Amino acid sequence: MWDSFEDMHTFPITRKQVLALGKDPETAARYDDAYWGLGDDAYIAALDSQHKMHCLNELRKVAFADYGGENSEKKKLRDMDWIHLRHCMDMLTQVRIPVVAN
Repeated sequence: MWDSFEDMHTFPITRKQVLALGKDPETAARYDDAYWGLGDDAYIAALDSQHKMHCLNELRKVAFADYGGENSEKKKLRDMDWIHLRHCMDMLTQVRIPVVAN
């Protein structure tokens, strides 16, 4: 079931749109023009809900890597894996849950 949540579709946005979202274009991920052919002003965007589900799934896979399944051994994480996981933790801790007063 998690695989269906992991299906994250991305789409290009411009530097101006990155700024309008309150993000830093210097740290935002970009599409490689040589590979994608989208020009120099193509940043990677995704729906926030899909991104959060991806992050939750990444943390779940690491936390429960030795829980059954075909890959039931914990693998050694590379530096880039840790950077990705820290990003996921950061994204999930920024979730704001509204408090509803009775």
